[in-house]
Amino acid sequence: MNAAQAEIARVERLSTVHRTPAAGAGTMIWHEWGAPSATPLVLLHGGFGSWMHWIRNVEALACRYRVFAADIPGLGGSAHAADSRAPESIGGVVIDGVRALIGDAPFHMTGFSFGGLISGQVGKQLREQVLTMTLVGASGMALPRPEINMLRRHDDMSDDERTAALRHNLNALMLYHDASIDELALAIQLWNDAHSRVRSRRMSLGDSLARALPECTANLGAVWGELDATSVGYLDLRRDLMRASHPESEARFRVVDNAGHWVQYEAADAFNDALLALLDGTPD
Repeated sequence: MNAAQAEIARVERLSTVHRTPAAGAGTMIWHEWGAPSATPLVLLHGGFGSWMHWIRNVEALACRYRVFAADIPGLGGSAHAADSRAPESIGGVVIDGVRALIGDAPFHMTGFSFGGLISGQVGKQLREQVLTMTLVGASGMALPRPEINMLRRHDDMSDDERTAALRHNLNALMLYHDASIDELALAIQLWNDAHSRVRSRRMSLGDSLARALPECTANLGAVWGELDATSVGYLDLRRDLMRASHPESEARFRVVDNAGHWVQYEAADAFNDALLALLDGTPD
């Protein structure tokens, strides 16, 4: 076991693993950290991801909250939803899991990228049960975005070629600085990519989150990396869309300097501080 694998195993050992029903005979996987008496916080990861998108955050967040990091249906260790092409179907499985683990208790929710899109489905259905909904580099807004030069992987690639392609994609999409692509980030990307069965791009480029936001009653906030490859140059459009349905969200839109799309990994300390301030209701 190398150092990256050891770190993943260490953080996972601190958690309790739960399984809730997905479609058919499959289950949805959740990892839980924190005191059972604390207010729940649900974390939804990005596309081609898993709970490990939050590996640098869960311990800090669990000092104040009961943290549930999902593997979204069809990603990580979770089985598919009934329709893996529909945000409503995927969101329905997440809602069933929330009800099984949390019941009707109020909770906070934070969604990263594709997970932000899915959080919209949860928020519009559970409404007042969701105290805050924090979007992190969220997709599903159908807004302009820069071109991103991603490399496609294919079955006849060697292991070295696949690793090189994933390293390129980490730099093109997820992490702005080359130095941020450490062995832990690469190990997470390799595992996540190998376990991803949902092709989320079409949903991410759609408008399901934009349509869901007016139906969400949670206190809306956001954390974005200043250099997020999915939205650099267009952050104001995302802020404006959120403000149109939730005017208070403009004051709750935090930008983390010098960080890319996977902001909670690349600038973990700054992200943790920003998210905790939003959850706690601390003003700027």
